Amino acid sequence: MKPFFPVPALFLAAYLAAVLASCASVPRTLTEAEALGDGFAFLDPGGLVYLTLDVPKSRPILDRVSIGGIRGDQAAQALDMTDTAAAAVYPSEDGRAFLLAARGRYPSSRMRFSLGLSSSWKKTRSETGGRYWRSGRDGLSVYVEPRYALFSDGDPFPHTGGVKAPERFRELNEGAVLAGWIPDAESLIDRFLSGMGVPLSIPADLLIFGVYPDAALDAAEPDAVNPGSRFFAKFRLELPSASHAGALVSMISLFRAFMVNSDMPGAGGFSLVPYLFANAPVREGSSLILTTAGMDAEKIALLFNMFSIYSK
Repeated sequence: MKPFFPVPALFLAAYLAAVLASCASVPRTLTEAEALGDGFAFLDPGGLVYLTLDVPKSRPILDRVSIGGIRGDQAAQALDMTDTAAAAVYPSEDGRAFLLAARGRYPSSRMRFSLGLSSSWKKTRSETGGRYWRSGRDGLSVYVEPRYALFSDGDPFPHTGGVKAPERFRELNEGAVLAGWIPDAESLIDRFLSGMGVPLSIPADLLIFGVYPDAALDAAEPDAVNPGSRFFAKFRLELPSASHAGALVSMISLFRAFMVNSDMPGAGGFSLVPYLFANAPVREGSSLILTTAGMDAEKIALLFNMFSIYSK
């Protein structure tokens, strides 16, 4: 399975930097009102994961995320131009790995001139009728306007009317620097926990997550080197029934009781397990909510990097 979190954000960072240097805008097929509305309207169903990012507020995390040697801080200029992004990662049989809709401020006149002179970018017509730019060398497709851009490794235009966020997503997205959901979560979560040495199986039908600024941690450490770069995460697991949720609460509570004396593996000898299970789980009907301990941006980035590794 492909890495689920950092890939769309880093494609935005790495490839937008290249686009800014060598591409131009394309004929308009979408209204600005449509582009600046719900970013999920540009994402098709069938994704492994969906997420939205407040890029300025999540920069401390994005600057530390690394996949395949690509780092967010290597594309600071691109991130500086982007305000928000909505992204989806798709299974290999879909024919494209990701779709990303970004909103920000992009120098379209410079892009038009540069792409017109480039031999590696060609105008291509979408199945939907729109036209976009395609680089076979980089494996990237892009549609750019002054205030928004669409990216994909295939056709960047959605083929449907968009995807609808889960009912409880808006609740977790409120105040989050990044948030998202995993529609078919059970196998992905089990691989992640197994890779971290956690002996739990979670039959989740849906996982909704959010990452939030930890104001309390900043207040407790006013002399910290990087104030405003501490966060906590919240996970809402939708389970088949209330009895499943109750049984899982008991299992996690038992695990937490023995966790103090456990020697859980972690990247570089460091374990994130105590942070993940620092707080007792909360059951709401057939849902279970886990809230992590406060972590600095480096630990949050490590959490998602580990998730992407263990979820392949």
